[in-house]
Amino acid sequence: MKNNKTVFISAYRNVSIRYILYSDIFSELKKNNFMIYIFVKDNDVEHYKNIFNDINVKVLSVKFYEAMELNKKYLNTIFTLSRRIFSGSKSNYKNTTDHYRKKQIIAENSSGLLSGVRLFLVKILSFFGSKSKFARTLILKIEELILNGNIYNNYFEKYEPDLLIISSLGNQIDAQFIRCAKRKKCKVITIIHNWDNPTTKGYKGASPNLVICWNEIMKKEVSIFHDIINSNIVVGGIAHWDIYFRKEIIKNRNFFKDNYNLDPNKKTIFYGSSSPFNFKKTLNSIESILDLISKKKIEHKTQLFVRLHPSYLNIKDNNQLLDNYRNKIDHIKNKYKNLVFFNTPKVKKINDDVDLPISDIKTLGNILINSALVINEYSSLMIEAAIFNKPIINIGLHSYRDMNEPISVLEDFTHIKRIIQTGATKQCHNLDNLTNCINDYLAKPELDENHRKKLINQEIISNNSNSGQYIGNIIKNYLNDIGHS
Repeated sequence: MKNNKTVFISAYRNVSIRYILYSDIFSELKKNNFMIYIFVKDNDVEHYKNIFNDINVKVLSVKFYEAMELNKKYLNTIFTLSRRIFSGSKSNYKNTTDHYRKKQIIAENSSGLLSGVRLFLVKILSFFGSKSKFARTLILKIEELILNGNIYNNYFEKYEPDLLIISSLGNQIDAQFIRCAKRKKCKVITIIHNWDNPTTKGYKGASPNLVICWNEIMKKEVSIFHDIINSNIVVGGIAHWDIYFRKEIIKNRNFFKDNYNLDPNKKTIFYGSSSPFNFKKTLNSIESILDLISKKKIEHKTQLFVRLHPSYLNIKDNNQLLDNYRNKIDHIKNKYKNLVFFNTPKVKKINDDVDLPISDIKTLGNILINSALVINEYSSLMIEAAIFNKPIINIGLHSYRDMNEPISVLEDFTHIKRIIQTGATKQCHNLDNLTNCINDYLAKPELDENHRKKLINQEIISNNSNSGQYIGNIIKNYLNDIGHS
């Protein structure tokens, strides 16, 4: 009989590590006498041992590559792909993102006999999955029998955990870990780490015992789209944004001069990019804006501060993705000189990934509060900019991914649609519209201020400066109740 509770935390994604382990969630859990095992990517174990290892904290391999190989087996892909394109629904509440995911999966699986057969079966399963909760349950039960997570059996048998904390509803390899936990009678808590996860990753791959969401909208999405009962879902807030509300981020006229050697007498437009996997022509959009500035079509003295998405720093074949764009970036810098500054998140390159420190969130907050205007690519920066009451533009000048679709299709994605419906953002699909919106916002930054407040009231709950501590206490109380209920 164990005297202390044992907790597994699977946080192999860098964003999960930042959200759970670098926030007050983990700090709160460490205050208790729990034995904690952290699971990270195989070749990053030593790096995270140096950060987290303690008497009550150990770091282990999540068996990422072994689990991914199982996911890639032909039969398994039929089920995982089908789940990518269906969700639960109610008559007046549907996940509109599924339609575009289906088009994407069809485009990616249309060549070759085996791909064609797989796509045919995926369409059949997704058709029934989108129509019936019984069908969704049956599909998941069959998938659980085929891929039950037995590669994690030894961990559960050796350490006998009381609780598994994981950062998705069964995306990627998480489904295997959750399924193994459920077989071994271990409780599972999902902490959702990103705003779009309940609507863009497909139907759940397993059923956690408890899901911790950002807000009431996300709770509704998890309940309806993933068939999880309301009593198993709680709202905890947004842990990694706590710092935005702690008065540590201060407006400073010389911020861009002191930190990036930019002109304090110019208005700074902040361009926050999204993933290059979705936005292939970000640098073209940046060049278009700089062309407007250089030709004085922007009516104020301005400069452009570009912050590239963390995924530009992802490692593949021992190189960062950013390396593919360096020539183009150098061309832009040479052409526009001091009108532009390129910035990347402060990360540490490790063997299988990059490590995203929580301190970079504070840097981002300082960039936001000292910018005159935020241009982004339909990302969560819309919410972050609204926190600091900054005018927000979504730029959509090119196509989405490699699909024959304009970027504006994103405006029908469930998680983005709800933001746009508040009226807090302007969507610009051509240069004339973009020019007018930039000039209007630079002249009158108070435009749409009430809509930005509406957005914040919709997305941010009241415990906005101590969400990490609050979530940590939810987990602690749940864990202490195990065995007493």
